[in-house]
Parts: sequence; C-alpha cells; structure tokens
Amino acid sequence: MGLEEYRDSSQSVQKQTHITMANPDHPDNEPTYASEEVMRNHFQAANAVQDSQVNRRQIVGDFLVAVERELHNEESEAVREFLMDLQE
Repeated sequence: MGLEEYRDSSQSVQKQTHITMANPDHPDNEPTYASEEVMRNHFQAANAVQDSQVNRRQIVGDFLVAVERELHNEESEAVREFLMDLQE
C-alpha cells in the first residue's frame, strides 16, 4: 500500500490543524472517512497511545513530516526511515 491509497478526494477547502478520532461506538457518530471497523481500530490505537508514555504530538508530528517528504519526493525513504527509527 502506498501513499496513493491515502489521498483525499474530497474538495473541502477547510483545513484543520487537529485530528479527532471519533468513538465509533458513540450513538451520535457515523463513519465519515473510513469503514466502522477501520475507525474503531484508529480510535483504539489513539486511546492506547494516549494512555502510554509516548509523546503523541511528537510521534504524529514526526510521522507527518515523513509523509510530507514522501509526497514531495517519490524517491524519498522518509516513512521507512521513520519506522526504522521507531524500532531502535
């Protein structure tokens, strides 16, 4: 799976500087960006990181920098390097 799988095809002009992982089990929530199962996995992962000692802003920020580098340079190995750094 490559970055192409994550391209947003919506034409929304509004940009946000935060990401919210909605609880898929909440009665007012409807799946908006993915299937209910994918959203549940994302929500559970977000909760697990939140409950850990990991600085979630730092890890998400570093990941987004790697993705941005990949988007602007197809030859980049930034995401792979980010993931390898996590394994050290």
